[in-house]
Amino acid sequence: MGLQTGISRLGTSTSTYSTHYYLTPKRQVILAVLVLIAVATLSISRRSIPLSSTVDAVSQWATTNLKHQQHQLEDSTLSNLQSNSPLDTLTSTNNHLTKQGAAQNATLLILVSPHTDIQLTLLPTLRNIEEKFNNKLKYPIQLLVDGSLPGDDVLRETEIATDGRARWSLITKEQGWGPPSHITQTGIDESIGELGFSLGYRNMCRFYSGFFWDHPAVRGYEYIWRLDTGVRFWCELDFDPIAEMNSLGKKYAYSILSTEGSKWTTNLWETTHEFLNDHPEWREEENMAAAMLEERRKEKEGEWNMRIVYNNFEISHRSIWESPRYLSYFKHLDSQGGIYYDRWGRPSLFLLPDHLKPTFLTTILSLVLLTGDAPIHTLALSYLFPAQIWHDLSRRIGYQHDLVPFFCPKEEAEGVGKCDCEPKGGWSVNGKSRPRPVRVGRPTAHGRAVSA
Repeated sequence: MGLQTGISRLGTSTSTYSTHYYLTPKRQVILAVLVLIAVATLSISRRSIPLSSTVDAVSQWATTNLKHQQHQLEDSTLSNLQSNSPLDTLTSTNNHLTKQGAAQNATLLILVSPHTDIQLTLLPTLRNIEEKFNNKLKYPIQLLVDGSLPGDDVLRETEIATDGRARWSLITKEQGWGPPSHITQTGIDESIGELGFSLGYRNMCRFYSGFFWDHPAVRGYEYIWRLDTGVRFWCELDFDPIAEMNSLGKKYAYSILSTEGSKWTTNLWETTHEFLNDHPEWREEENMAAAMLEERRKEKEGEWNMRIVYNNFEISHRSIWESPRYLSYFKHLDSQGGIYYDRWGRPSLFLLPDHLKPTFLTTILSLVLLTGDAPIHTLALSYLFPAQIWHDLSRRIGYQHDLVPFFCPKEEAEGVGKCDCEPKGGWSVNGKSRPRPVRVGRPTAHGRAVSA
């Protein structure tokens, strides 16, 4: 295959954004050093806080906050596991792979930041995808980037890593990259000054909320399997999840649930309910909202429990995003400007204390810890669509993203091949055994929790 075969030159754009970088031990050390240097610099320049007390405060905050966040993620990830769910009982074994594969009208989609370390994150991800399932499934892979296409060396390496199935394309303003006309630059600048996170990052949130399925590179496909750079599959898949979804009538598959921070979703819950009140006809009666989103504790009954789908893994049918109800919901959110003014759209792995914002620290974190538009997708799927379209792959996929614990499947589980992680049928971090997190309930379509 010629080098240019997998390239689509669809336009130009000058904005940049930050997506997820994989936090290897080396990167964690570098991040810690940069944080200390940043705080020390701020302390010396301002001469208002003694350096020793500043470093102690940061060290104490990091220890407590990271432990809290790890515990929070363990609980929320465990809540993604489901036993005996009526949503996902397999009715057929016809989706097992043959040597020729069983490809549907589907594509994989990865948004690649201009800042991405191709050697460290993208190429290992593409090789892992090829090794674990796509050498059989043979789905095309769309690599979208804003700004400019990579050089010939990168194009050649991605072609080799994917057996020629990867295709690079640009994202342009006409394809949804950038703020709408009613958003003011002053408002964006004020929000960035308060919360951090670049304009390009917010462009990414808006693109994934309202436009990704209509990009020319994706438009012809029925199912879109969204992934991120730096992810890893630990198990060989002996089944085609998209073929399985198609045969079961499922429209939306996920692997991990997480929690969101309220600071990043100001007014999103309220704005969503304004829309639902204005359009009661589009609120699905048998939905996932009660089980998935709404607090049951008396003092907070009916409020958002901040649970979200961690949608750096997401398989969706385009009919969801093209539906009048979703398009109307997105248009309502877009008109409020929250993606640019309140920075809707990011699952929070680290919640920074207010006295450290804005600093060089938030800039560093925005380069290594970001994902995307998860809260918007989660709220829409939970309220506007029937529970029966959801498909839980958490116990069968062996999917890892950064620091979040994942479930290492048993190799005898339906459709699971050889797994490199431990323990089989238990919790794993970086493929190694770890103590099981605290047991929590798991939402089901009937609004009750089952034990994980």
